[in-house]
Amino acid sequence: MSTKPGPFYKHGSKPRSFSEVRQAIGGLKGVMRAMGDAPPNEKWGSFPHCPFCGRKGSGVFILDEGVDMFKCHHTSCSSGGVAMTEVGYIACRKGLSTARPVGGGASPAYEYLLRLSGMWEEGA
Repeated sequence: MSTKPGPFYKHGSKPRSFSEVRQAIGGLKGVMRAMGDAPPNEKWGSFPHCPFCGRKGSGVFILDEGVDMFKCHHTSCSSGGVAMTEVGYIACRKGLSTARPVGGGASPAYEYLLRLSGMWEEGA
């Protein structure tokens, strides 16, 4: 296993924690805003239409730990009716993998999150 940091770290710096990335983008709501999926008037609890299936019955809820999760309540939705945080939302919305590359580094979905948050840096 390689100990070399992935391309998303500054050369010689500490790896960034997911909490830092989450804070930089503003959590799931920040991701959804950046992707153009925020609900009108930012009524997060009840979307007028799901970003995946277009039907009513989706929203963002907060876990006890203060983490935002998106969920559509329609089992036939392409989101699978699964509650998801930032990386899962990006993976599902953009069709990106959450699996890390064999050679190491960020998964395509996490790379997208890093780019959205302004924390991606090429070629460390």
